[in-house]
Amino acid sequence: GMIIVGYAVPIALAAVELATIGKVAVLATALRRTAAQWPAGAAALANRVRALPDVRLLGDLLAESVDDQGRILDSASPELARLRQETVAIAARLRRRIEALVRETDAAGLLQDDYFTLRDNRYVLPVRHSEKRTLAGIIHGSSQTGQTVYVEPQELVEANNQLALAFDAVRREERRILADLSAMCAGHSQELLVCVEVLTTLDLRLAAARLALELHAHRPQFTDDRLELPALRHPVLALDGGHPVANRLAMERPTTRWWVISGPN
Repeated sequence: GMIIVGYAVPIALAAVELATIGKVAVLATALRRTAAQWPAGAAALANRVRALPDVRLLGDLLAESVDDQGRILDSASPELARLRQETVAIAARLRRRIEALVRETDAAGLLQDDYFTLRDNRYVLPVRHSEKRTLAGIIHGSSQTGQTVYVEPQELVEANNQLALAFDAVRREERRILADLSAMCAGHSQELLVCVEVLTTLDLRLAAARLALELHAHRPQFTDDRLELPALRHPVLALDGGHPVANRLAMERPTTRWWVISGPN
């Protein structure tokens, strides 16, 4: 029979996913710094936070490389900043040339409208359909109505090629950055999973504390021989805006292990 050997292909995360991981690392780092000042009542939780793995460098790197909107920042690499500046300079030169062409071709009555646009990252002119053969160049499709044909003038082809190559170089560098950052996150996956687990625990405790404040809740008193619930109410009734009557419930070292509380309250 045939033997098929499988192998894992590394997949680069998107910038917005890396930004989310970066937030976890930055938040874990900030909490690690502050945990020593937490009140004594939160000592057990503070100890877990203080024992978090050190992911500060990863957090800093991700923060200066990607943002929440999924953009790769110029500060992600000096090469990316250089390539983007080069692309902007080429595009600016090309725009000046095409603006002059717009004036010339519009004056000759060839244009459907007095503007230029981008098609597939190439600067083109909106030429009247009836004049599409008058202006020498490459056609890049037409408008929905068919009255406008988008033509890349012959004299701009070389400059547009330069711009396309510049865009390509930027995309390649962006892909390289995403792959590198993804590999770094994969290398810290265990530490990041620990951070997520502790942050989730902390988030749950804070949510429970906020809910307890909102409900004016009381902490049950447990001792070796007595259970006391000072103001027992059904939380769902309270959250629904009702006003359930609070009951004080106390029990001395019970022989019965269960209570059943029933009825409308």
